[in-house]
Amino acid sequence: MTGILARYFTPEQFGLWAILTFLIGVVPVLDIGIGLALRNKLSAFYSDRHNHNELSRIYFFSVFYAYIYLSIILIGFLYAAYHIIPWGTVLNSSNPQIVREGAFAYTAAMMILVASLPFGISASGFFSCQKTHWNSLFETIKSVLAIAFIVPLVILHVRFTIIVIWFSVAMLLPVIISFFAFLRKSGWKFIVLKTNIFVLKTKELVPESIRFGLMQLSATLMFSTQALIVGKVAGLKDAGEYALVQKLFLLLNILHFAMLTPLWSAYTEAATSKDVKWVRKMLGYSAIFSVLLFTVGSTGLYLLGKPIIFLWTGKTLTNTPLFALMGLWVFIMGWVNCFSVYLNGIGKLGMQTVLLVPAVIVYIPLSLYLGNRFGLTGICIASSLVLFPSAISNPIQAWMSIRNTNEIHNAMAQKYIGI
Repeated sequence: MTGILARYFTPEQFGLWAILTFLIGVVPVLDIGIGLALRNKLSAFYSDRHNHNELSRIYFFSVFYAYIYLSIILIGFLYAAYHIIPWGTVLNSSNPQIVREGAFAYTAAMMILVASLPFGISASGFFSCQKTHWNSLFETIKSVLAIAFIVPLVILHVRFTIIVIWFSVAMLLPVIISFFAFLRKSGWKFIVLKTNIFVLKTKELVPESIRFGLMQLSATLMFSTQALIVGKVAGLKDAGEYALVQKLFLLLNILHFAMLTPLWSAYTEAATSKDVKWVRKMLGYSAIFSVLLFTVGSTGLYLLGKPIIFLWTGKTLTNTPLFALMGLWVFIMGWVNCFSVYLNGIGKLGMQTVLLVPAVIVYIPLSLYLGNRFGLTGICIASSLVLFPSAISNPIQAWMSIRNTNEIHNAMAQKYIGI
């Protein structure tokens, strides 16, 4: 789809599209980490699911109703922001049509995607019971629907904003279907909870969710603001080209997460049941897999990236150092994620939060400074530099936690199961 739109949109419109696709990544952050806290809670319950099935359902629907209220508030906030934000300055464009299209498209897309938040907790449910293939299926459906909606619109030469809205609808529909599919697979009926019950259960998740939320926000700001920063430093045309290189290398992260994602809930369940041997083995395997994947993959994309992008989009890119530095960035990010999945699964979030929050505070001014001095490569260098502390700390934390198995097991049992 990116290849089709790169040929169809003007360079400025494609820059807008590139920024939009990164902003979509902000939506999951808006739940302030409650979805991830719910995932850990349900995963721990799953280790003793026969005794905790009904309690799991109550927590699940508590978060569902809390998200409905949150979505209503956020949609109102987005509507107000649409009329306040100086869009010309944000988009670094003096073209009135581009500014109007960007402002309306971003606001409409974000409103539609925010509406999906309550239904999106089905992903936490599927992950918690280690049925990740269902999440993969619905992610595939999103891609298929997006292509099915957008290709006819391109053929009909419709406006940029119409394409963005239909793309957002393609992202929303599978999430709603996934929600009801999870209820069916779990054998759960829809329940109505009193306000005091779902507020109480959601509040129990808040302490951990705040730490998850800070981590999500920090990681997302570093990731999703890159295209905005490129647009600010170099213009929308370069933002589109930067996004193409980034999307190419992020294919490695998609493969990486296909392996790591199921391990999160599995780590939670294993730590709760004190299966340390399995945890140690899987951490070792995932570390080896991460190094091999990103070394071989980044080298291959560095050598073949330019012709791949040309065949994919018809665009000729000449910034060779950007390909090398993007490979370094995804390698560091993959190494960090390899261990953060385990640390998240067992609820060890303190040091990760301590490192990530200052990192994002430093990242934006650092990337603007290096971007103004070195262009696109400077922004990529900044993205790698701020991840180095986590790349050192995460593996140390992970291996030290395995040595304190009794402490971890007792803390997990008390935090998630309440014993």
